[in-house]
Amino acid sequence: MNRPVLVLLVLGGLVSPWPSAHAAESRSGCTGFVTSLPATIATQGVWCLDRNLSTALTSGAAITIAANNVTLDCNDHAVISTDRAIYGVRITDRLNATVRHCTVRGFYIGVLATGIDGGAHRVEDNRIERSGVLGIGVDGAHNLVQRNLVTDTGSGDDVTNAVGILVAGDAVDNTVSGVWAGYEDYAGIGIELLGVGSKARGNLVRRVSQSADGYSVGLWLGAANQIAMDNRLMGSSWNIHGIRAEPGALCRGNTLTRWRIPLEGCAYAPENLLQ
Repeated sequence: MNRPVLVLLVLGGLVSPWPSAHAAESRSGCTGFVTSLPATIATQGVWCLDRNLSTALTSGAAITIAANNVTLDCNDHAVISTDRAIYGVRITDRLNATVRHCTVRGFYIGVLATGIDGGAHRVEDNRIERSGVLGIGVDGAHNLVQRNLVTDTGSGDDVTNAVGILVAGDAVDNTVSGVWAGYEDYAGIGIELLGVGSKARGNLVRRVSQSADGYSVGLWLGAANQIAMDNRLMGSSWNIHGIRAEPGALCRGNTLTRWRIPLEGCAYAPENLLQ
């Protein structure tokens, strides 16, 4: 299976520890505030947004988390690319990062955490909109991606797969709506799990497409002993795989609607509803 090419570009930026008086009164738990893009957070703590921010970058990251034990709390504000920068939020080889309450719109990759020395990240309660190839990607170990809304991932113009959520760890109560694969033989994938023992529970996936010669997967279990439980996967007459699993996976209590192959590869598959 072809993977998106993820290029690391590190940019500097401005992170102000001195918020406005109004912001300080309403968000007293913040260590400091991100006030312009691109920005690099290099000190642990809770870093916040008090306004929408946009960037016209065509490469690099809008916000780079470059320390352990950092929380980025956008307070329901937006980080917006006006010209398809590569990353909305970028984390590499760090531990215990949290990204929450952010709208991340128009980036090639919305939120990405990578590195074998990193992990224990949480990406939660965000809206990730119109990413070029990947909405949320979290590598490492012991990660949690929960309660996110990921919409309209994949432009259809790139020679690559398009993936809503890719996580080593647990994906819980997310909604992925709209994944559009590139051309030729590439795939649209709603949620893909990495790593032994990862779990997908309570997610909703719908409107996943493939290219003309490609294939679509609502939920891909990519390693042994992963679990898919109580997910709703809504396909159409031309969608192919509802759940596609490597040997040893458990698929229980899922509802799969209008997939050509609702379940494939699950070692144990009780109580699933195939419609």
